[in-house]
Amino acid sequence: MDFRVFPEVKSQLRGIRFASKQELTVAAKRIVSSFDADWYRDTFDKWISRHIQCIRVGGDYVEKI
Repeated sequence: MDFRVFPEVKSQLRGIRFASKQELTVAAKRIVSSFDADWYRDTFDKWISRHIQCIRVGGDYVEKI
């Protein structure tokens, strides 16, 4: 699910300077915990779609769905 979680966290943290690694970790956890159940459900459904597409093309790289 990295394809959706990491870009979202990265975009929300862009431009913010943190005094420590711990401060960054707290901010990232706050963002991830703010996603509601529907967001995670949608992310999981997209992840399954990517797997199905990969199977259909015989394991070849799939850039976009």
